[in-house]
Order: sequence, then C-alpha cells, then structure tokens
Amino acid sequence: MIFGFGSPGYFSLLIFVPIFIILYYSYRKRSTGVYYSVVNELVSENNKDIPTKLFHLLYFLKVLGFILIIFALARPQYGFEEQRITQKSIDIVMVIDASGSMIATDFKPTRFESAKKVLLEFVEKMKGNRIALVMFAGTAFTQCPLTFDHEIVKELIELSSMDSINYIKNTAIGDAIMVSINRFKRNKKRNKVIILLTDGENNAGKIKPLIAAGIARELNIKIYTIGVGTQEGAYQHGRKTRLDETTLKEIALITKGKYFNAKDPKTLSEIYDKISKMEKEKIEQYKITRYNERFFSFLIPGLILILVSFLIRRFIFAGV
Repeated sequence: MIFGFGSPGYFSLLIFVPIFIILYYSYRKRSTGVYYSVVNELVSENNKDIPTKLFHLLYFLKVLGFILIIFALARPQYGFEEQRITQKSIDIVMVIDASGSMIATDFKPTRFESAKKVLLEFVEKMKGNRIALVMFAGTAFTQCPLTFDHEIVKELIELSSMDSINYIKNTAIGDAIMVSINRFKRNKKRNKVIILLTDGENNAGKIKPLIAAGIARELNIKIYTIGVGTQEGAYQHGRKTRLDETTLKEIALITKGKYFNAKDPKTLSEIYDKISKMEKEKIEQYKITRYNERFFSFLIPGLILILVSFLIRRFIFAGV
C-alpha cells in the first residue's frame, strides 16, 4: 500500500503554527490572572489550576484542529500500485526466395523446405502480431496478407511451393521488398518489420534493392536480411548463383535492421529465434497507482476540535 499527498503545497501553511504558539505565550506574559477569576470562583481552592490548564488546552485544540485541516487540504491518499505490461503489436512480412537455387540439398531436404519449417516455428513465437507472407523469384506476389490468424498463415506456408512462381530462374529482391512494403498500412504508430530470406543476388525486377530499402526507411520499416548458404553460391538450372551478402548487408543497414548468414538449417532456425526475441523486446511497462482520497479523515476531526474549543470557550468561559 502506498501513502501520499495530492496537494503537498498546502503544508507551507504549517509555518503559521509556531507563530501562533509564540504569539500565544507572548500574550500570556503580558496578561494578568483576571482571565480566570470568574471560573476560579466556581471551583474549590484545591482545583484552582484546573481552569487555567483547561484554558490553555482550548488554545492547543484550535492549533491541532488547524493542523488537521492543513493535512486535509494537502489531500492525503492511499492506494495500491499496479504494474501493467503491454506488448506492442508488430506487423511482420516474411519474404522467402523461391528461385531455382532454393532446391539445393545442402539444407535437408532442400533450402526451400527447410525455410518453410523454420517459418512455421517463427509464426508460433510471434503470437499477438500480424504476419504476412510474400514469395518471390523473378517476380513477387503475396501468398498471405497481414493477419492475426496465425493458423491461416501456417496453412499457407505449408501449401506454398516453388512451382507457383513465374520466372523461377531469376531473383527480384527489389520487387519483393516493394510488394512487402505495400502490405503495410500507413500507420506510423505500428512497428513494421520485413524479414527477407534469399540465397542469391538480384538479377531481375523493376526496382533495385537499395532503392526499395530507401523507400522502406522513409516509411519506418525495418528489414532483417538472411542470406542462405555461402558466397560460393549454388547451381540454379545449370548456372551458378551467388549470395550477394554486400547488398543484403546494405539493405539491413539502410533500414536499421540486421543481416544474418545461415549456413545450415540449425543456424537458420537460431536466426529466426533471435529475431523473434529482438522484436519481443519492444514492450511497454508502466505503473498505475489507484488512490483513495482520505481528506475527510483529517478534515472532520479538525473541524470537531475547533468547534469543541469554541463551544467550551463560549459557554464555560463566557465573560472571561
């Protein structure tokens, strides 16, 4: 439980308390005993000091009442502190390369099938966030739009195949980024992330990758890039394709993302796990304290003390 005051500035009035007490004793020294003569006639000789003490007590009751009223004005409160943690919802577009080199078997059973398996695990870890899926080779298209329905996303990942892509011999990384950008709504408050996985280099499409990355940066979209394999590359329909790590690193750098290199299925899984943890760190923590006002607990006793001292002074010390 927490105790505090809503308007502590009123405590400055307490400076008058010692002033009142000093004035009271100064006044007493200049006064004579005639103030108590009327009452002293009503009591015996053995109790002559009772009216004097009572008269002093009345003054201090007023001072105490004044102090309690000041505490009431300062708004005493007590309450309980609650800590609430809310995770920001993130819009994530997963982009997967479906060009011919993704059938390479250095990732069992193939690079493409290994990537699908890791994507399914990643979707499980990102509950509460909207996810979309974009596939690309020589062209790019949306396999699944942004949705909170992760079961649909997983189903469409499982159904996705390289046969559904036209121009499978080419790799249009820039176009894939632009298609992904178009999946996002123009909402500046939402965190927007693209996770781009490819094993090749851009050799098709209308948009150059770095130009697309610059557009993403202007829209506050972060891009994580994942290069599959090594720079030695893999054969795609009789010709060798190479992993363009330089471009992937620049895309990540431009958009304040990060580049990862996956040389085997285990590393690929670890990369997506690391990305999920990095994005889950975007958590808001804030505390709320619910207070109950308790000024009546001080105001009423303060008024009662002043009223009692006034009534005693009015009726018992009348004429003094």
